[in-house]
Amino acid sequence: MDTSHISSLASLLQDSEKLAADINGGQELPRVVRSITQMVTDGDQLWSRVSEGAASREQADVQAAILLGSQGFNLPNLSHHIDQLTAAQTFAPIQSIQATDIDGFLRNERQNALTSAILEHSKNTNDDLASFVVSAEQERWEDQKRKVLSSIEFSADTTSDMRFQSFNDSLNMTNTMSFSRGRDLIVSSTGAPIRARLSPEELKYARALSEHNAAYLCGALLGESQTLVDKMAQVAEQLELKDVALLWQVLQAIQCKNIDQGNDRLSLMHEAKRFLEKKHLKDLRATVYGNLNKAALGGVPGTAQLIRAYLNVRPVPRMFSDEPVINDHPVWAVLYHALRCGDLACAREVAQQAGMADLAGKFQECQRNPHQRLGDASAAELRIKYMRDFGLNLCTGNPHQRVVLAVLAGCDVDSDHGPVGMASIEDYLWIMMCKALAAPISHSQDVLPLAKLQSRITDDYGETHFDAAQRPLQFAYVLLLTAQFEVAIEFLYRTDVHKCHAVHMAIALNQLGLLRNTAQTIDPVLVKEGSNCQLNLPRLITSYTRRFEMSEPELALEYYYALKEKYEPLWLQCVIELALETKAFTKILGQRNADGGTVQGALDKFVCTGSTGSQERNRVATAVAEAAESRGLNEEAVALYELANEKQKCVDLLTKVLSLQVDASQ
Repeated sequence: MDTSHISSLASLLQDSEKLAADINGGQELPRVVRSITQMVTDGDQLWSRVSEGAASREQADVQAAILLGSQGFNLPNLSHHIDQLTAAQTFAPIQSIQATDIDGFLRNERQNALTSAILEHSKNTNDDLASFVVSAEQERWEDQKRKVLSSIEFSADTTSDMRFQSFNDSLNMTNTMSFSRGRDLIVSSTGAPIRARLSPEELKYARALSEHNAAYLCGALLGESQTLVDKMAQVAEQLELKDVALLWQVLQAIQCKNIDQGNDRLSLMHEAKRFLEKKHLKDLRATVYGNLNKAALGGVPGTAQLIRAYLNVRPVPRMFSDEPVINDHPVWAVLYHALRCGDLACAREVAQQAGMADLAGKFQECQRNPHQRLGDASAAELRIKYMRDFGLNLCTGNPHQRVVLAVLAGCDVDSDHGPVGMASIEDYLWIMMCKALAAPISHSQDVLPLAKLQSRITDDYGETHFDAAQRPLQFAYVLLLTAQFEVAIEFLYRTDVHKCHAVHMAIALNQLGLLRNTAQTIDPVLVKEGSNCQLNLPRLITSYTRRFEMSEPELALEYYYALKEKYEPLWLQCVIELALETKAFTKILGQRNADGGTVQGALDKFVCTGSTGSQERNRVATAVAEAAESRGLNEEAVALYELANEKQKCVDLLTKVLSLQVDASQ
């Protein structure tokens, strides 16, 4: 054998082994060698799979034919109809035409116009849909944000005021239907709202408010002297809440029908001073009758004998040996209690008996003055005497004498008058009120304006001095006596226990016109502008009713009525939101019967009777219907339009709803 041939075979063997090594790649994998039998078996398996797919397709075709036949399709002619369908008329390109082919030109122009209109309408529809989705998402986020912020009451952050932006919009914008106010809703595990459990105080207050509203709306209060303050005071007495009843007694004392608009709070301060004087007289009488043996009450009934008996129980020692004595008691102590009881006639008589003719003349001048104070000349004369005998801010001499002369002259305003003035908070307030009500002296720094007295109570002393956290009613009592109604209400509302008292005090004072309201409903609950404080009544009421308005919508309407006179757009907005969120349209607005009659709702109580009341009710029902339609509540809106006698709007919306139903059924 040729040697070259052998070498070529060897090289071929090496190349084959090298190729095999490259194929293996150094991995220890098994080599699969298929025989002819195995290849036949694999082919049969593939053929069986293809045959099964064809059978399944045939079975699917049979099922499809059965389904189409059950729906009324003509199966024998179905293929013929399908063959006739062509997409050429819809999607075929425009045929090229000759320059002189007028029919073709017009046909192409018509197709172009139709195509452009369809494309433009499709684009507008997509844009409107995208805009609607974005606005709905933004509104949903705004709702969530307001619900979070609604839990943070009285926040100093201005972002919390966004919660009342809808109220501001309702006052300043014509379209009040585009905003939804967030509310807190407590629901059970099933999703149903939990009925709010009102406390006994809240229930009695609400019942009294409802009765007062009903009497006021039907005209039963015309000519009667009882106000909402009087009715709420009766509720506090029935509840046997002595401290709360005392607050209502203060409001009863200061409620005035004829208030000097130029200085109204000073007039109210005079009434508060009279309240303290009557209360002191009552306290003296209670002390005497509680110690009759020691008091030795007798003689002619009157303030003088009552003071004598009181000093028998609680004697006051003589400060100086030469001090005059009346009925075995120091004359200055007797004069102080006579003034403290508000009996100027008794004080003048005691001064005459003690030989103090000049002082008796001063008391007589106060009696003749309608404001029961000295004139400028007499007050200036008495100030000079006071400074000569005692000097300002010097705690010397007889303390009762200092108090008597200081309250008559209205001087020494920075002195607390030691043991006499600090015996009780009421004694201190009475002394300061007398100084604030005294005749102002020209170019004098030793005066106590009302604003300065109020600032001393709230700023200089404040809640810490009065231990307001532990005794909130006492601090509120001081604020009410000094005619700081807005501050007192806001303070009480910050305490959960006394929140209901604060709300009803605000409503009662607002009806009397004694409350200063904020200009904007988005303002905080209390706004301070210099020495004046303003209360955001709408914010106070809506935050109070939020807890029970979902389960007691009729009760919420009673409180909303307090906003109707001054905040008509806001009242309407509250009614709209209440109806939409509770879905209690029949309960709130009523409904139309099948015979054409109308079933009244809770709202009918707060609208006028007769044709005017019907128009107002229809106006509210129309506003609620428009808001419901804008939120997709078409069926409810149809019923509300019918209730409001808006027949055209009712038919239009009903046609729209029916067309949508018919289209959906097809």
